Amino acid sequence: MNPPKKRFILFTLIIFINLLSVVCLNWDGLLREYRFWQDFDFIEVNEQGYKEYMHLKSGVVMVLLPGGEFLMGSPEDEVDRREDEFLHRVRVSPFLIAKYEVSQSVWEKVIGTHSSVRLGSSLPVEVSWDDCYGSNNSFCKQLGLHLPTEAQWEYSCRAGSSTKFSFGEKLNVKDVNFSLPIILLDSSDGKVDQTESKMDYNDRGHLVDVTSLKANSFGLHNVHGNVLEWCEDVYNEKYYLNENAKNGDLASLSGSIYRVLRGGRYNQTERFCRSAMRFFQRGDSEMSPGPEYFGQSTGGVSFGQFHGHGFRPVYNLTLSR
Repeated sequence: MNPPKKRFILFTLIIFINLLSVVCLNWDGLLREYRFWQDFDFIEVNEQGYKEYMHLKSGVVMVLLPGGEFLMGSPEDEVDRREDEFLHRVRVSPFLIAKYEVSQSVWEKVIGTHSSVRLGSSLPVEVSWDDCYGSNNSFCKQLGLHLPTEAQWEYSCRAGSSTKFSFGEKLNVKDVNFSLPIILLDSSDGKVDQTESKMDYNDRGHLVDVTSLKANSFGLHNVHGNVLEWCEDVYNEKYYLNENAKNGDLASLSGSIYRVLRGGRYNQTERFCRSAMRFFQRGDSEMSPGPEYFGQSTGGVSFGQFHGHGFRPVYNLTLSR
């Protein structure tokens, strides 16, 4: 073989090896890209400037969030702050999250029956943690989706804000489905007593359609109120102090028998709907209503174990979870 031909073959072999190494190094990325376009169709860029995609198997509309760093928890001077809301800096990778809480029609398409108290195709489905994520036949497991980590949920809720709510320091009942406090006048001493409202005194007094009310700056609806939303995490009061808490892609996996819920619900007052507010509750059928409900003395459940418990799934753009 003459020298020029040898050099050509050697040069071609080197190019081939380099291309092969590039493909191998980027295999995970190529696989993620392939899976993504198998699962999603692009819809549009929403009014807030974020891309929206349709999850083909379920019909769930999801918003692509850019990720980045944010302050999670609440400052010490925030009114109604709880001790487990340690302020800390967190980083999350880009991910997709449902634009709306999962509706009963979407649930019925994927799973079938449910035990929601108030029925309506566009109303949020009311389910346990096990049903939406924990069991092998759960909604998320069947579709290759996840529940958000606490950090993903709060990042999505805040949408760049650092105030009590994604809409500022106060909520408006025109924008959010929550309960107003009752102002009672004690005739014995003339003092005004502000107590927690019951659902009968709420302006609405019931769940509303998942597509209704004001969207936050990411284009997500009902991140405050309507239904509490399950997260993947096991509740851990001190988890925010853990080094792992800086990585918002990771869920807390130990610390109690409870699972985390966020966002507050329609028959809870404003303070329970804060962006940083953490709830915890057992996510299985063994959960029994009582003083530990939501991790505080707010009374039992009058309609069923998981009344007012919903979720919005996420699609992670990494293969680490």
